[in-house]
Amino acid sequence: MLTKATSILDKKSYTQLKSTDNLIATLDLLIRVAINFILAYFVLTISESNYLLLIFVWYLYSLQFQFWGYAGLGHEAFHNNVFSSKLINKYLFEFCSALTWNNSAMFAKTHWLHHKKTFSENDHEATSEQNWETRHIIAYALIDFRSMYRKLLYTLTNSLGYYPNLTPIENRFRVAAFKNLSFNIILYLAIFVISNNPVGTMLLILAPFTASLLNKVLAKAQHHQLDVYRNEGALKFSRTIHLPRPISFLYANMNFHAEHHFAPSIPYYKLPKLHKILANKGLISSVSLTDFLTGWRKRPNPDTEKISQ
Repeated sequence: MLTKATSILDKKSYTQLKSTDNLIATLDLLIRVAINFILAYFVLTISESNYLLLIFVWYLYSLQFQFWGYAGLGHEAFHNNVFSSKLINKYLFEFCSALTWNNSAMFAKTHWLHHKKTFSENDHEATSEQNWETRHIIAYALIDFRSMYRKLLYTLTNSLGYYPNLTPIENRFRVAAFKNLSFNIILYLAIFVISNNPVGTMLLILAPFTASLLNKVLAKAQHHQLDVYRNEGALKFSRTIHLPRPISFLYANMNFHAEHHFAPSIPYYKLPKLHKILANKGLISSVSLTDFLTGWRKRPNPDTEKISQ
């Protein structure tokens, strides 16, 4: 069982893969900001009389917006290796968390457990506790009011120092929630004042809870039905999926999830290089998104499965 990248990479190669590239990271971030800004601008400026175009652009905005979160750039920023500056990574992580109404302090506490003890009893990320009944899938594809209610409720109560059941929380959780609440109030109030467009502003407010189906499916694909390999290392209990480049870009290369778990210190923009190395050595397999969806309910058999390229 391979558990460390140094077991297959020489020191020089591993050091090169671990090194950050501020130019690539900056260009990546600028492209994301530009996409976000342009789509938001059109949401705010398209006439309400042209509602079909407005809804279409808003849906695209919402779709890409999901990838600012923890199934996307926010997750990579948490690992502190997007930029060479740890401070910039920290601010980027908190920014992405606030945009998507996630508590950065809570994620920081639980995500290391996900890496160190994947599929353990308290690892809720690997088991992906999303509901996949028809009504929930429809909500993910459209507007997930259940998620909106839950996130807003938790953010509000957490910012006051409590869970919704009024159990006190750690101060770091309260501070993170208060930052999120303040950030979003200021952001959307500024958008409303500048645009003087209540409908457009409301659509932007709804965006973090809209068109989340693709993002949730990709997050589910990371470890779905792979708990049978929990003791066989990251290259077995995580899944790599081939995606079209635009989607892989938005997803911050998290489709190379086995590679990420195998070497979390390697920046996301270098994971394709690691994938090639592992694939050439016959150490990793990958599937298409279509194949994953087709075999959604099929549980792998460790005794008969063979790695294929």
